[in-house]
Amino acid sequence: MSDLPIRGDISPSLHPEALAGFADALERKPGALTSAQAALGDAYRWLGAVNDAERALTALAASEAPAKRRQQPSGRSEYLGDLRLTRVGLRQFSGHEEELAQAAGVHMERVTKKIDAARGELERTVATLDKAIAFALTDDEAQTVRGSGLAAEVRAHVKSMKQGDRFDFVQIAIKAHDLTTVAAVLDGQPFLSGLKHEEWNNARILATQAFAPQSVKEREAVTKLLQSVDLAGQEVIARYTKVRSGADTPRARANRELAKLKKGAA
Repeated sequence: MSDLPIRGDISPSLHPEALAGFADALERKPGALTSAQAALGDAYRWLGAVNDAERALTALAASEAPAKRRQQPSGRSEYLGDLRLTRVGLRQFSGHEEELAQAAGVHMERVTKKIDAARGELERTVATLDKAIAFALTDDEAQTVRGSGLAAEVRAHVKSMKQGDRFDFVQIAIKAHDLTTVAAVLDGQPFLSGLKHEEWNNARILATQAFAPQSVKEREAVTKLLQSVDLAGQEVIARYTKVRSGADTPRARANRELAKLKKGAA
């Protein structure tokens, strides 16, 4: 249970507790869930800190020099203070956008590194589970001369059937947990058994669920964790991009020009 407070200004899908439902599926892989929740927690805290800092700076600017819009006799509007027209209407800026972007950027690097580390760990977990699933569909006897010959005979037998009967035959073998037959079909190219590519793919999906149900369940869960971690990373980048775009204010540009002048730049 995360002690991170839920905020109304951040998507609930980014809160670590949004992943709590995967705990049962990942009982044998608790590290994957812990890693993903930690990454989401870092992203959630960073997003909250940026939102809080932005609001505080804007409130400070409003208290010191309230922005105003004045209507001129000609009908034109005159904006006083750090007031700018954005895509969502008039917005007051704090005058500290450049500082906010710099501060957010320093912390963002740490957050994105943790997100990347979590993604790497989850991808390695998926690779491990893929190997476990592939192993479950492997018939050790097929590696012998006798077993290899038997597998070829099985594929030839399936291919000799009518088109509509081939997939049904494989399905029956899967339900009967006949690994020798199933492995023989899946270990060869679809055309060797006369199956269409779609039929062969569907047969493999059914076989993985029958012979490696726990690994399949774990893989599906870890894949969803990966999606959540990727989403968190995208939200962090998008928020930082927005902060950076707001930093290009007249005051920020003036500060940059003054800095150049102090350094003697032409």
